[in-house]
Amino acid sequence: MRSLNKSSGFSLIEVLVAAAIFSIWLPSSLYALQLGLATQLKVQQRAEQVEAMMALHADIAAQWRDGAVTVDSHDIDWQIDVIDEHRAVLTLSADDYNLKFMLTR
Repeated sequence: MRSLNKSSGFSLIEVLVAAAIFSIWLPSSLYALQLGLATQLKVQQRAEQVEAMMALHADIAAQWRDGAVTVDSHDIDWQIDVIDEHRAVLTLSADDYNLKFMLTR
C-alpha cells in the first residue's frame, strides 16, 4: 500500500489564495477587453469617416480643376475658399473632424 505523503497536491490555503488572485484578475481583464473592443469600434468608425472625407476631397479636387464643383455629400460638410484663380482652400467637416486641403489648378 502507498502511504499518503503530505507534500502531494495543493493545500487548501494555496487553492484559496489562487482563487482569490483569479477573482481579482478576471474582472479587470474583462474590463480591459471591453475597453479595447469599444476603442477598436471607435477607431474603425473614424477610419471609415476619414476614408469618406479623402474620397470626397479627391472628387472635389478633380472637379475644381475642371472648373465647376457639383458634389452631393450627405454626412460631410464642405466649403471652398478661393484664394485666387489657381488656388483655393477646401475645408471638410464631419463630427469631430475638420480637414483642410490646398487645391491648385
